[in-house]
Amino acid sequence: MPIATPFTALGAGNGFASCLSKVDVSSYDYWTTFSGVNKDSPATSDLLIAESIQLGMKLYWNGFSCVAPSRATFSSEREPPLPYESSSVSYLDVSSHSTAEPMKRVCGKFISASDSQTSSPSGRTNCQLFLAIDAPVRMYNGDITDEDNFVGIGYGMGSPVNTRGSSSARANTRVTIVGHLDESPSTTGTYDYAYVEVGGMHFVCEALAKGNVSETANAANLTASAAATVSVNTHTSNSSITSIDFYTY
Repeated sequence: MPIATPFTALGAGNGFASCLSKVDVSSYDYWTTFSGVNKDSPATSDLLIAESIQLGMKLYWNGFSCVAPSRATFSSEREPPLPYESSSVSYLDVSSHSTAEPMKRVCGKFISASDSQTSSPSGRTNCQLFLAIDAPVRMYNGDITDEDNFVGIGYGMGSPVNTRGSSSARANTRVTIVGHLDESPSTTGTYDYAYVEVGGMHFVCEALAKGNVSETANAANLTASAAATVSVNTHTSNSSITSIDFYTY
């Protein structure tokens, strides 16, 4: 991992560059703080709150890269034959962002990076990977005006890591991690949800798979796979999240 330049920042006096938004997460289907206090296990403590703040600071100030592979393929038995096509993404970091260095994040800037690959010659497959680092939120299990409901710090509804693949929109997969969300009302595809740990921090994982041959979404393992056939054409897509890594000093 890259070595960052040491620095000191006063910030908002809370460990971050600005005041954090307050969110009542009690009505969401899934929510978790960075330290693992969640809807299924909502009991918190001063120690767990402090741990969530430390982990939130680690991600905000030092988040650097992720490994989250997606791969999509297209093959055909048509005559005359169509060319085999595939695309993939895997690793992404924020080094090219203007405020990538931790010391430049003191102004509270949103930091992001993305990667996309489309196959040739016909563009039948596409994979995308997104990495985003933003301020977390203060989570309340109830009314945000009552500090007794404060359970800790979590990421929010945005996703620090989102990876997805598609083959001609026939086989589609997506794996993403967030701090809180509701289950999708969609009636197509297979969705799965689980509380997971990535980079030593807790998130909610949403895994999605869509295909007319097979759909496997395993949020607990941060994976999704799908396969589809249309006439003599075969489509596959696979996505997963492996890791989040950080600057060191």
